[in-house]
Amino acid sequence: MYLKKLTLFLTCCFLHVSLYAQETPSTPSQPPNTDQRIPYNSINVGIISALLNIVSFNYMRLLTSQQALLIEGEFKSPVKGSLDSSDEPSKRFGIGIGYRHFFKKPQDSAFWGVHANYLFATNISINDKLSYTDHVDQYSLTLNIGRRWCWNTGFNFTIRFGLGYAKTIFSSNRDVKASEDAFRLNQFANDYPIAADGELSLGIVF
Repeated sequence: MYLKKLTLFLTCCFLHVSLYAQETPSTPSQPPNTDQRIPYNSINVGIISALLNIVSFNYMRLLTSQQALLIEGEFKSPVKGSLDSSDEPSKRFGIGIGYRHFFKKPQDSAFWGVHANYLFATNISINDKLSYTDHVDQYSLTLNIGRRWCWNTGFNFTIRFGLGYAKTIFSSNRDVKASEDAFRLNQFANDYPIAADGELSLGIVF
């Protein structure tokens, strides 16, 4: 008799626990990963450089929600001078690669980064059927900080500023004075190997 009562009691307890488990709401699932909705790419065009007739642009690709790889370029194509001038405007070409780390929201927050760049600039002039060249090569490595604002429309505005190390080489075959000036500039560049890096650009994320 005692065994039957014990069995009946255990059966009721088991049924009660089973019914309670079915009625108890399950633990809410984790929210879906929203990384897929992050715009991982952006293309920006420089504003100030455009005012100087220099085309500058960069492409950025997010590696994670906070880390990104940046590829940057700039150029200025030579345009023939006026009919009464034999001077050629300077030619300019630059390319760089960088790393960017966003502090908060991807594509829309403050950031810090590092940037390596190569810049080539030359000015060619013709006088008495002779060609003269002033030339600059610069290799630089800079640390920078900045801020990007991004709107729901996909447009963004980015600003950054950085300082670092630069190796700059000046040369000229124009005349003795120009060669001496280039020599003095090289001395100054060796004494103060400072590089400045900046960006003021508009672009789109996608």
